[in-house]
Amino acid sequence: MIVITTSITKEGAPFIGTAPTISIYRVDTGAQVVNGASMTQIGSTHNYKYDFSTFIYGVMYVYNITGDASLEAGERYLSGSCFQDNIDRTYANVVSDAG
Repeated sequence: MIVITTSITKEGAPFIGTAPTISIYRVDTGAQVVNGASMTQIGSTHNYKYDFSTFIYGVMYVYNITGDASLEAGERYLSGSCFQDNIDRTYANVVSDAG
């Protein structure tokens, strides 16, 4: 299992109490393996997590995180990728659509 995390902001400030969702796809097959699952708020912060329990070592994934509808597009949509070739080494990348 790996944990995917993100921070949600609104107009550049921490945004607390939203309910982001995550969808995850295998890069090699294009298969969607998670479809709009809820992310969990970490404490009372603007950080959220998803426990990706079906993660398979050696497989690259891309994910899309969608925030609250009240957010502007540059803060509402996040994407990233994750890959772990063995239990001791993880590679990840996260970007927003803000450019």
